[in-house]
Amino acid sequence: MPSAIKPWARVRQPDRPRSFDPGRVADLEYRAWVGYYLRKWPQVLAALAGLVREGFGMDWYRTLYGAWLLLRASQLSRTVSGCTAMAGPAPCSHGAAAVWAA
Repeated sequence: MPSAIKPWARVRQPDRPRSFDPGRVADLEYRAWVGYYLRKWPQVLAALAGLVREGFGMDWYRTLYGAWLLLRASQLSRTVSGCTAMAGPAPCSHGAAAVWAA
């Protein structure tokens, strides 16, 4: 099969464990969550791009594509779980807690 059909064929295994800045990753995750709850989707996308880049060290094309997929999954899971109210995180959090507690 050509490599265009098998995109994973171009991915190489890391030679050694990647090092990363845990403070930077924590800050990006914080920004992603704040943007998620405030529905500031460009902020979420920027934070997710930073997380994917910092955490996995991929090239920018794959980083942006992965961040876009994560953003869309976040948006879709928010609507499926009933977290569509603009009142903030409380309606979503209480619904999720009720599901987890069951």
